[in-house]
Amino acid sequence: MESLESLPKLPRASTTGHLGGNSRASGVDTLRKDEDDFASRPSMGPPVAPSSGMPSIPAIVSHMQRRGSGLPDGRAAASTPLYLAVRVRTLNLDVASGNIEVGLRLFGFWKSGLNYPEGTVLRQKHGEITPDLELEIPDIQLAGKVIRADDAEADREIKFHHVPEIDTDTMVTVFQYRAMIEIFRLEEFPFDEQSIELIINLPKSNAKDGHFCLLASDELHIEKERIRPRTTLARGDEDGHGCLEMTYNVQNLLLQQWSILSSELVPSRSDRLVLSLRLRRKHEYYVQRMLLPSAVCASLSMTAWNVEHHNFGERAAILVTLFLALVASTTSYSANLPKLPYLTLLDKYLSTCMAMTTLVTIGCVLGTPRGAEADEHKQVGGGESSDDFSAAVDRVAMVVITAWWLGYNAWFFGSNVFAQEIRRRASNFVEQHESTAARSNESFKSLPSLPPKS
Repeated sequence: MESLESLPKLPRASTTGHLGGNSRASGVDTLRKDEDDFASRPSMGPPVAPSSGMPSIPAIVSHMQRRGSGLPDGRAAASTPLYLAVRVRTLNLDVASGNIEVGLRLFGFWKSGLNYPEGTVLRQKHGEITPDLELEIPDIQLAGKVIRADDAEADREIKFHHVPEIDTDTMVTVFQYRAMIEIFRLEEFPFDEQSIELIINLPKSNAKDGHFCLLASDELHIEKERIRPRTTLARGDEDGHGCLEMTYNVQNLLLQQWSILSSELVPSRSDRLVLSLRLRRKHEYYVQRMLLPSAVCASLSMTAWNVEHHNFGERAAILVTLFLALVASTTSYSANLPKLPYLTLLDKYLSTCMAMTTLVTIGCVLGTPRGAEADEHKQVGGGESSDDFSAAVDRVAMVVITAWWLGYNAWFFGSNVFAQEIRRRASNFVEQHESTAARSNESFKSLPSLPPKS
């Protein structure tokens, strides 16, 4: 008991939630002082009460709201909305090597409250953006290796014009040119679909304290920068692009080899957006230049059965010629095909064509008479030859191999070429139907309302 009494007594906790105060009045005064200090200091962590070294509970809650840790999506409650729009100016895509080079023009719109006249333009390359103003401008970055080192500095511009639709008064525009490497899976080549994801984010200096949060919407409408919603008509019969636009040159370059299935700007976090593209390869070149010639050569090997089964020399001449033609064509194709450690659909089909010629050769060998039957070519009653067994084997091999080859081609081209064509036409029909419905809704909204009946 004496040892316990010798210990120092702990101070009583105040009723205000502040630990270490000796009275209610002192706890309230300390809390008010802590909250005043919190409002004047940067949001690097919750304020600490000087009397006890422990943070006050209201200050912790306020700090969590500022940092966004109290929200389910991690977005700061007091962060400034930064509306983002992207215009893709260049896009070089090499799927075989995985190299992607992209050039974007990024637009960021926010309410800065800076005291500049309407229509003022400040350019980085002219030195018009001061260090003090630099601290107020969000630095939007595209992830990847820089291929033009001066793009972000030389091409950045600040424009001050009010956009009442989204309540913003400042716009930053910057050009970003980046190179990146993406691993593409090409097992379905040349009927493959590929997805490209480009990450656009804010640097840690802006993201850590929740100063800005990135937003993107297809309803974004800023006429001064020719950014129009997708749901309304831009001009004539052309729809708006929303927050993501690919220029005509990019679309023309992509559409030479790819069909654009979807393109969207998806928010990932409050400081990150993902530019997502889904592409489908146009397979007509590979079908017409590689698949069909190989299919014709393999199919012509069946003409060997038009020669009498005991004339194996003539059959062998046909088969060897076609087999060499297949080997030569496959070798020439390899210069235009990606070098991969696994087989693609095109590789499998070319191998199947060689296998077809090999099977026909084996069938002809099995159907050729041997030994004593090869020396007897005399005819007996009914015109039947004396090598009935070899002739039967030859006919069975011809029927089985021909049926397998026709069935395989029907499955291969049906499941790849014709199925994609059906999906493409169905997608075009749905898009036309949605576009027609959107135009009908716009026309209906533009009609004057009828006066109510008396």
